[in-house]
Amino acid sequence: MSIIRPGSDFFKIIDSEIKSYYLGIILSDGWINNQNRVVSYLVSEKDKSLLEPLTKIFNIKIHERKGSGYSLLSDKKYYYINICNKKVCDDLKSFGITIKKSNNEKIDWSRIPKNLLNHFIRGYFDGDGCITTGTYNITKCCISIVGNKTFLLELSKEINSGHIIVKPTFSVLQIQNRQDAWKFYQYLYKDATIYLIRKKEKFDNFPWNCGKYKTTQINGVKI
Repeated sequence: MSIIRPGSDFFKIIDSEIKSYYLGIILSDGWINNQNRVVSYLVSEKDKSLLEPLTKIFNIKIHERKGSGYSLLSDKKYYYINICNKKVCDDLKSFGITIKKSNNEKIDWSRIPKNLLNHFIRGYFDGDGCITTGTYNITKCCISIVGNKTFLLELSKEINSGHIIVKPTFSVLQIQNRQDAWKFYQYLYKDATIYLIRKKEKFDNFPWNCGKYKTTQINGVKI
């Protein structure tokens, strides 16, 4: 008799905001191990709250570790989860997420409903995106999203914005036009109830209040 683990069908069909959001999160910063049985996701201490919903869905615990190895600072705390579920791994692979993140993923965008795509993109942005302001002119901003060229081309097509900078091992989608940045901000958080609050605050606190780009209130759950 096979054991049905909690959350086994979570990524089988993307039919809700939370599924779409965490599909984007795992695509950006998660990985599947070599044995195709464990999905892992590691975050810095300040983003630990991102893991909380997943612990409830999959009935798992959050683990702590000190930084070491590639890209981790030795004096910082990190937190991670392991989803030990081959069915979840297989479902994620069916969307195009590869074993041991290869930066060559080809995502099947057609399997994400149009009305949930902004949540998927927000999840990916919360993992691999940022907004920065000008050093001497705080009314200037730049939105950057890191990924592989194929993925970023599809993303640019979906949001109808941005230009792509291709580098030897990765690519970057950038949005520097103020009007396009405002539209991306509105699109990203439309009907949002799940998001990384520190990144949303950067959008909220940017001085949009000039003419037709005046900020409107967007409510949601802070994580």
